[in-house]
Amino acid sequence: MSRQYVQAEFTKNGRAYTYHNDGAPAKPGDKVEVATDRGKQTITVVSVSTDAPRFVTKPIIRIVPPQPPEAA
Repeated sequence: MSRQYVQAEFTKNGRAYTYHNDGAPAKPGDKVEVATDRGKQTITVVSVSTDAPRFVTKPIIRIVPPQPPEAA
């Protein structure tokens, strides 16, 4: 499995940050958990690439499983 470089946002239409992923493949729309100065945060994947950026990236901790829809 090759390393993925994932761009993800903390808020919708916010600035995208790049992380690397060595686990199960991520895809746009997935929620992923990352470590920040404020602890673990869940962010949304906006794009995925196998092309390495020219800067050091931090790892994705895990892909967050989708939550089942709430029963009405």
